[in-house]
Amino acid sequence: MPEHVRITSVAAAAADVFAWLVRPGAVRRLVAPWDSDGAASALEVNELKLGTQVPLGRGFAATVRTLEPTERVLVLEQAHGPFASYGDELRVEDTSDDENAACRLVQRIHFEPGGTKLARRVERIFAHRHEQARRDVERLHAVERNEPLTVAVTGATGFLGTPLVDMLEAAGHRVLRVTRRPKRQTDIVWDPARGELDASRFDGVDAVINLAGENVAQRWTQAAKERIRSSRVDSTALLARTLASLERKPAVLVSASGAGYYGDTGEQPVDESAEPGEDFLAQVCHDWEKAAQPAREAGIRVAYARMGAVLGYGGGALAKLVPPVRVGLGGPLGSGRQYMAWMARDDVLGALHFLIYRSDAEGPFNLVAPQALRNRDVVRTLGRLLHRPTWLPAPAAAIKLLFGEMGRSTVLTSQHVRPSKLESLGFSFQSPTLEKALAFELGLPGRPEK
Repeated sequence: MPEHVRITSVAAAAADVFAWLVRPGAVRRLVAPWDSDGAASALEVNELKLGTQVPLGRGFAATVRTLEPTERVLVLEQAHGPFASYGDELRVEDTSDDENAACRLVQRIHFEPGGTKLARRVERIFAHRHEQARRDVERLHAVERNEPLTVAVTGATGFLGTPLVDMLEAAGHRVLRVTRRPKRQTDIVWDPARGELDASRFDGVDAVINLAGENVAQRWTQAAKERIRSSRVDSTALLARTLASLERKPAVLVSASGAGYYGDTGEQPVDESAEPGEDFLAQVCHDWEKAAQPAREAGIRVAYARMGAVLGYGGGALAKLVPPVRVGLGGPLGSGRQYMAWMARDDVLGALHFLIYRSDAEGPFNLVAPQALRNRDVVRTLGRLLHRPTWLPAPAAAIKLLFGEMGRSTVLTSQHVRPSKLESLGFSFQSPTLEKALAFELGLPGRPEK
């Protein structure tokens, strides 16, 4: 039976890596989103222990057979899946006698029947899993301190919120989801439209991450504009007033905003010192940030996360870009010359965690990648990785006809935005280039890093 071995070095002590592996959230972080049948998102695992069933991909799950914390060994056997037999052993090994030195993940997998196609799929899945573990653990150890916190998160069930909760729980934090539809006893219920939020439920909260907001990618009727604005401004104002009223206030509020704050920047690169634009999105972002002022006045450190297009599997900008490219109908949008402010979803999550801990992180931060790209470059890179042509442009007139003001203000607007403040604080981008971002987020084979 052929054996597949994968070894990954991690800049953290072996004990810390194994502790991360068995915490709540880590299992869901390790399931590749592009190979999931949805079971991972619904999985509730308090911790890995003997008998725990772990979804590992489409139609495949394994059961924890052996868990040795002192030896840092995890052994899985197939619960259901395509294999006649399957074995999976993961060891976290020290690489020296120094407990602070780097360790390595050593995984040995064997299965039958084999076959080249199945072997390639397994290699992709486990390459993603090792890389995700390395990223999360090294990010956790890169912050100035890493004691567990109690973190409240709004928008916790969305495209960003769901993996953020998993990442925070795997890091050892206690997470309280602020939601209109509670599913857990620890959930905090709110109704921004009615101005309802129970302040007492924030007792003991150390940090708050505010991600609430209506999806911008829709035709902007007057009713849609009101929803977009209210879901951001009114909800943030309610949250900020509530936090300001607390006797024991959280140390920090990280509140989402958007790179749309700057409007159309054309060819001019801008950083956090730039003035706001004048279009609808710019006004919303300006008022969105202003709504958090009560928290600042109450002495809470407030950081505004001005996000560009977030690139991740199953949502955001890639949900619009990938399908036409996959079928050979992709191409530049409009002229294709407009700059696109973007950031890999995994880096966005890392930046949000980073902003919680940095006591000097205050005010606006552009959550965008350091690589400034035009729309045509983004589409061409995606086409190259998917092995599809990208010769069919979408004319600006057609975009304006289909999407109206939304199309003009998002798809066709140029946003040449720089992450100056993140870079100045030493934030480490795991996907600084578009090719690396797409390869990781979509599970695509990129070119080797130079």
